[in-house]
Amino acid sequence: MLKHLSSILIILIISFYSCKKDEDETPPRISFISPSENTSYDILEEVEVRASITDNKIIKSVELSLISIENSNKVMNSVFFKPNTSTFELLDIFNLDDTLLKGGDYYFKIEAKDEENSHSSQW
Repeated sequence: MLKHLSSILIILIISFYSCKKDEDETPPRISFISPSENTSYDILEEVEVRASITDNKIIKSVELSLISIENSNKVMNSVFFKPNTSTFELLDIFNLDDTLLKGGDYYFKIEAKDEENSHSSQW
C-alpha cells in the first residue's frame, strides 16, 4: 500500500512540475501604411500615421513616438493605445505643434506589446 502511495505521489509531483503555462513566443507584427518614407512636413502640420498591428493573442499596448535621427530621443509626447484585441488598425493624426521643434530628420516609432513579448518598428 505504501509503495502505491509513493508511486502516486511521484507521478503527481512530476505532473505538477511538467505542466507549464503556454508561452507566447510570437511578438506582435507591425506594418506601416503611412506616412511614406522620406515625406517632408512643416511645423504646425498634421501627419496621418497609419499602421496595422496583429498578434496571435492579445495586443496589450501600442505606443507611437516621433524620434530624432540625430540622437534617437523622443522629441514630442508619445501617443498610447490599449487595444486589448488581436488586431489593431492604428490611425492617428500626429500634430507637429511644438514650435521649438528644430528642422531635421525624424521617424515614427511604433512599439506594440502583448502579454509576454514586444516588438518595435520604425519608419
